[in-house]
Amino acid sequence: VYSNLSNPLTTLEPGLWEVFLEVSNLGCINTSSLSNIKVYDTLAPHSPTIIRSTVYENEAVLTEWKEPNYGVEKILDFQIWRSTDSINFSFLTTVPNSDLSYIDYNTSIDLQNYYYQIVPTNVCNVDPENTRMSSSILLEKEAIDDDYLKLKWTKYYQW
Repeated sequence: VYSNLSNPLTTLEPGLWEVFLEVSNLGCINTSSLSNIKVYDTLAPHSPTIIRSTVYENEAVLTEWKEPNYGVEKILDFQIWRSTDSINFSFLTTVPNSDLSYIDYNTSIDLQNYYYQIVPTNVCNVDPENTRMSSSILLEKEAIDDDYLKLKWTKYYQW
């Protein structure tokens, strides 16, 4: 696509456009135009970058994220999804697009670690590209004897 200055355009901004087409074949030139072509921006916003999911006040899991680097103006809200196995996620809730954190109080942090995904919903109703995931850790202790404890913890994902 070229502008009327013959500079290539890599993208067309959303809105109404008038397009002129000039075709040259064996020295014969044919020109036509199309008016009021509506261009829509249907590229989904990027998923937010999750900063961390961590135990909060020894009773819940706090997940924090950064604003996506593309499409923020299209985001309606964020869906919070949770899993206990990093594969099967369940919808928890929706938070406003101005929120950049969520505290999940419906947890058993002494028994289970949790995986979270933050999914932006948008005005284009287009699914975002790959959604990032983070996890809390589960810290467990085992008494070896009266003087020693054995500590083990689950792998942390996306910190």
